[in-house]
Amino acid sequence: MGNNYQHYRTHLSRWWGYIGWKRSKIGLIVNPIAGLGGPLGRKGTDDPETVKEALKRGLRKRAIERAARALGLVRDLEGIIYTVKGEMGEISVKLAGLSHRMALIAYEPSRPSTREDTIFSAREMLRLGIDVLVFVGGDGTARDILEAVCHEVVVLGVPSGVKVFSSVFAQTPEDAGRILREYLRGNLDETVGEVVDIPEEEYRKGGFSPKILGTMRIPKSLLVQGSKSMTPIDEDSLEGIYRYIEPKLSSYDVIVLGPGRTVSYVAKKMGYEKNPSTVDVVVDGRQYRDVDSFLMESLIEGRNRVLVVITPIGGTSFLLGRGNHQLIPAIRRVDWNRDVLIIATPKKIEYVRELVIDVDDGLKGVPEYLRVITGYKEEKIVRLKVPHE
Repeated sequence: MGNNYQHYRTHLSRWWGYIGWKRSKIGLIVNPIAGLGGPLGRKGTDDPETVKEALKRGLRKRAIERAARALGLVRDLEGIIYTVKGEMGEISVKLAGLSHRMALIAYEPSRPSTREDTIFSAREMLRLGIDVLVFVGGDGTARDILEAVCHEVVVLGVPSGVKVFSSVFAQTPEDAGRILREYLRGNLDETVGEVVDIPEEEYRKGGFSPKILGTMRIPKSLLVQGSKSMTPIDEDSLEGIYRYIEPKLSSYDVIVLGPGRTVSYVAKKMGYEKNPSTVDVVVDGRQYRDVDSFLMESLIEGRNRVLVVITPIGGTSFLLGRGNHQLIPAIRRVDWNRDVLIIATPKKIEYVRELVIDVDDGLKGVPEYLRVITGYKEEKIVRLKVPHE
């Protein structure tokens, strides 16, 4: 799709304004199991056993709710939302109060749904002439949408998976709603975003070699997340960070270590080997590796002095909600100003305008600005994008 077409489409949409808003046709596809593996410490939800365990432990299918949160910002839509029966979209549209605008495609998805259901549904919506396809899931769902539609229609991802590294996703569900609203009003141009994926087994072992699978057309907005990238190792800055925080580390009985190579370096200096993809907890000098949210709860139960050490995801602005869901029980318990250490090398944080948290149910006591330690006695103050802001 060339730049001339994008320029023409944008100006035509702006010319017809609210009429375009009224006549919009949105496609919605929800991957209802997306993200279920996160609290369990899994690196994805591809394994059916992961889904069974998550549901057995009472975890919510948060993708359904997150889709509804995005749609909640387009409640005055007077067009049509084409979606799939049941958990793949119908329930979310009803939760958002948009049942009167819903049209179900003539398709009965499997239970549980599969990638084949996603691909077929997307192609059926293309046939129905949708203007934009909204999908809810993670990188695996984005891969399926890419296979189904490629560049044939503009897409927008609502983040809900464990791995959400592709640059076709909004930063949060609410951001997806804002982007969708502005795009349908003709206020946003188009661009392309990358679809990337990391095999679960490789990610589980701490490797990070994202494969670019292709690109898709997306609305052009600052509320779309960037792709994850590797930041070059800066040994001097890492050493400085450790020297600066070492006294504080020694004053806590429980230390929660988030994912990332920056935190793994600190763990190594403390005398522990840590996989960069996992959340580990050190309790009274004993290391617990690859902790899930349930074990996290039990390890911090009754403890008054809990320290959380985290780093933003490289190439993005995310502090929580991307591959570190296991941290949330600890984060809910601690004082942000006293018990949370955010560390990052200068190169990693250089172009970050704000840090982003994307979690369900919100967080209490989160400050508007955060202190990021970048070296020995070196800090940077960064604005925090508050959950559900």
